[in-house]
Amino acid sequence: MKIWLDLRLLKSGDTYSTFIALLLQKLISIDNINSYCLYLSAKTKAQFPESVQVEMVSEEPWSIAEQLKFSHKLSKDKNDLMIFFNEQKPLRYKWPYYLFVKDLKEIHYQSEETGISKLMQDFFLNTWLENAQKIICFEKQTLHDINEKLNIVEDKLEILYPFFTKAQTWEEIALSNIKVKYGIKWDFFIYSSWNGNHKNLSKLIDVFKKLTLRKRNISLVILDQAVSEDIEIRKQVVDSEITESIFFVGQTSLDEKKAFYDEAQWTLFPSLYESFPFSLTEAISYNSPILASNINQIQEIMWDSIAYFSPVSTIDMVEAIENFVSYSWKKRNYDKLFERYNPQNTAEKLIEIFDKI
Repeated sequence: MKIWLDLRLLKSGDTYSTFIALLLQKLISIDNINSYCLYLSAKTKAQFPESVQVEMVSEEPWSIAEQLKFSHKLSKDKNDLMIFFNEQKPLRYKWPYYLFVKDLKEIHYQSEETGISKLMQDFFLNTWLENAQKIICFEKQTLHDINEKLNIVEDKLEILYPFFTKAQTWEEIALSNIKVKYGIKWDFFIYSSWNGNHKNLSKLIDVFKKLTLRKRNISLVILDQAVSEDIEIRKQVVDSEITESIFFVGQTSLDEKKAFYDEAQWTLFPSLYESFPFSLTEAISYNSPILASNINQIQEIMWDSIAYFSPVSTIDMVEAIENFVSYSWKKRNYDKLFERYNPQNTAEKLIEIFDKI
């Protein structure tokens, strides 16, 4: 079977893109039955074997040019199957395809899109899900939500567990005294999981305000460029009078990032919604003890390798943090997670899914 893969979504520095690229490299290397052809953007830098057919696509996803030129090309290429790794499928594509659903945050937590734009987005997502031969989810909760909330029959749904890809680290380089450099007085947590209304950052700031009022000397380092540039979040910190407790650090060098994780006592992950927790890749790569939300998606993947709190209760978050820091948590070993979720297992499972056609 000739399988075409739409890889125009791949971008540097994105954990989902890294996962897809590594998955397909493994898939191509072990699959002796199917042949693979790739549609790549001119901006794509991922490397694939020379034996694989590659087609470069200049049209931007969802542009008018794409709807005309790229859709026309797809109709002529006689694909046995197309794989789309996000919801940006060309509107006119009507042939067999599988659709990867990374998450459903646009359904659970509305984006800034409003009015007609949002209605169209919801309509197209439902249409693409209904017309897909298979819908591939990353954990049980997303499968359940698609089945129950979007009325998609369960026979079309498959779970493909992704894998964690170890973040690049420098073993031989370690800056010392990162706390002195940034004026951090106390032991600190790291938050490094982007922003968005489902990330629960506003409540996290309220939590640190309460910890300050309780005279708990604990700091939070927000190690994220997008959050560091978020004016509303910064304003909330200033208004809460906790600028001595919360530190914003944007882009950092690799050796400095390692230094932060070396000196940090813990990592916080207060998200209200996730699918597979790609956002935890950095923390587990640096063996950081993690305190995270007790939502189903995270617990299904992380099990008892981390500690949990309720992300909807400020009181529970405060008490969980106080309890967490009262124990002598040392650096963790997450090797079992890397063993359980690995490229070989995921690629073999994907081949099994292809065999069901």
